[in-house]
Amino acid sequence: ILDHSIDSIRLVDTDLRITWVNQTAVRELKKPMEEILGQHCYRLYTGRRQPCPGCPSIRCLKTGRIEQQTICENDVKGLKGVSYWDDFAVPLFDDSNHVSHIIQLSRDITGQKQMENNLKKSEHQLRERTKTLDNILLKASEGICVCHTIPDAPFIQFTHWNPRMTQITGHDRETFNEKSSDALFALFSSRLSRGEPDETQIRKEIVITSKEGEKKHMSVSISCLERTQDCIHLLGMVQD
Repeated sequence: ILDHSIDSIRLVDTDLRITWVNQTAVRELKKPMEEILGQHCYRLYTGRRQPCPGCPSIRCLKTGRIEQQTICENDVKGLKGVSYWDDFAVPLFDDSNHVSHIIQLSRDITGQKQMENNLKKSEHQLRERTKTLDNILLKASEGICVCHTIPDAPFIQFTHWNPRMTQITGHDRETFNEKSSDALFALFSSRLSRGEPDETQIRKEIVITSKEGEKKHMSVSISCLERTQDCIHLLGMVQD
């Protein structure tokens, strides 16, 4: 069973000399068993003359407890390049209750770490793109808004509303959604109800009443941003 484990399993003494390894370790090292037994684990795997930095086996000898450490290595024997290892050290005790041997378990988690690093990179890129988009929305000379369909009246709701939209209409997004009786609101509603193809863009001149009661002429461009099974998202560009 141990020989078929995906983990490299080794038994070492208190000097970290290897007294037994499973076949997974033999395959990783690409060495015959007789060249493995009796060697210090750190010398065999990395060529070091002293224990690896952060070695859980050293802590295990001191604490008498199971210890764990994720270790990054630049040059592990049998492998090329940087590799990551999830290492465990499990103490075995003699009749005097002193640590006599340590079971070392090592799992190659390089692929997992690479995926984590790629995910972090993607998240960073997404944050940067989001920041750029936020700056565009904040500084745009045009009003930019996004709405989507909802099941109940008034059947649409605005979810994005840049500062320029507030300047043009005199309403922030929340109050405009509550108002729901403006010509601009009606224009978005009609675009949704007409069932036109998604690629169809409409442009129209309309007159709205600002929060202060002022009549304002504006040019509105509406296009379909996204359509799902249950919802349609529209993008609006507004100029006064």
